[in-house]
Amino acid sequence: MVISMQRAAGATDAQIFPSVIAYAQDTEALLPVMGDQPILQEGIADNIFSKWYNLNGQLAGLQNWEASPGNIDGIYETFLLPYMRQTKDPRIINYWDDKIANETARASSSAAAFNTDRFNLTRRPQLLWERARDMIVIGNRDAGLNEMFTIVKTFPTHPDAGKWIDELKGLLRAAAASKTPAHQ
Repeated sequence: MVISMQRAAGATDAQIFPSVIAYAQDTEALLPVMGDQPILQEGIADNIFSKWYNLNGQLAGLQNWEASPGNIDGIYETFLLPYMRQTKDPRIINYWDDKIANETARASSSAAAFNTDRFNLTRRPQLLWERARDMIVIGNRDAGLNEMFTIVKTFPTHPDAGKWIDELKGLLRAAAASKTPAHQ
């Protein structure tokens, strides 16, 4: 609520980023214990504090902001990841590593082998692709391209393989063009 109020008052992304990432990490650790609490599920403009202090109008119109304080994926998708991409923050790779590890653990704890296999053959490659994409965004182009090639080679029958191949070709063409000296 406090961070949202700062945002509504005009705080810059750079000013609130440290607080938002700390909040997301702390809240993610608490979700297994407190995730079903209404305060984490309700939108910030609709919770009891907003109503009590009549803050609904200020908080309802926030742009590029997750309204549900318990939606950690939403917080990352709407604010943290775009900011990390913009600033080329290497912590974005830690985010993907943690996300992959957490989702792998959840899939592995499933009693159904089908769920684990589906995760390993479908969801995990998608997460790895997003990680590789962000490696390129933050300036680690060669490693990102190498990981993309490995993903395409390892999962040639993945439903997204065609899109991945097209994207990889485009990135390789762009990399080759940037190394070619300009003709005068």
